Parts: sequence; C-alpha cells; structure tokens
Amino acid sequence: MHDGLERMYGEKQENVYYYITTLNENYHMPAMPAGAEEGIRKGIYKLETG
Repeated sequence: MHDGLERMYGEKQENVYYYITTLNENYHMPAMPAGAEEGIRKGIYKLETG
C-alpha cells in the first residue's frame, strides 16, 4: 500500500492507478521472507521451491 501511495501522490508522481481488493475470509499467509518487498513491487513473490 505504501508503494502505491508513494507512486501516485509522492514527490515523483507517476501516471499509475492502484486499487485494493478486500475480502472477509481467513487465509493462512506465510511470513514475508526478508528482502521480498522489492520483488513484490515488481510482481514476483516466490512462495516455495519445487
């Protein structure tokens, strides 16, 4: 969320649009691995090997 707000409204505004989808369901989410934030912004998140 922080990345989207910064890109839309920060000092270097980009012509992008972010939206948030929310659901009211519980899903088990693994902990985010160290260093994964940059990959998430690029659209990459390796959950497991194999």
